Formats: sequence, C-alpha cells, structure tokens
Amino acid sequence: MTRPAFRINPALDPEALAREFARAGRVHIPDFLVAEDAERLLDHLKAAEEEWRLVINAGEKLFELDRKTQGEMDEGQREALDQAVNAQARAGFQFR
Repeated sequence: MTRPAFRINPALDPEALAREFARAGRVHIPDFLVAEDAERLLDHLKAAEEEWRLVINAGEKLFELDRKTQGEMDEGQREALDQAVNAQARAGFQFR
C-alpha cells in the first residue's frame, strides 16, 4: 500500500477549526501535518532551496527573480522593489 505524500494530523478538530474560521475569517493550524511528514516536507524544501524564485506581479506582467539575481541587487534596488510592491498592494492586487 502506498502512503500519501503528506498526511494531515488526525488529532485536529475540523469542527473547532471551522468555528474559528467562521469567527475570525482566518485560522492558524499548528501541527497541520503528521510530524514525520512535516519533517520530510522540510527536508525536501531545504534541498530545493536554490531552485526557489521570487515571483512578483506588476499589473498583468510577472517577474521572476532567481537567487543569483536577488543576490546581485544592492540595498537601494531591494528598497525600490519593496516600495513598488507595497504601492501596488495599496491600490490593487499584488503578490510576492
């Protein structure tokens, strides 16, 4: 029998989580995954760290910055990027 990639913690109380979500409009779920699977996921993400990219939208356009490009940015460039992202978020849809 094949084990699912990542198992949800069976000790979670879905009804209590649903009530919290209904009350607050969001919910934080500690220990969402079974501990063993959470560790495997963490190991996987660490191993793939160099492949991660920063993706930012600017209107309809998408920009992807790899680790090398991000590392080559000076403090002024990073600050200008932060300001542009924050300005877009105040006026419309934005993700980073």
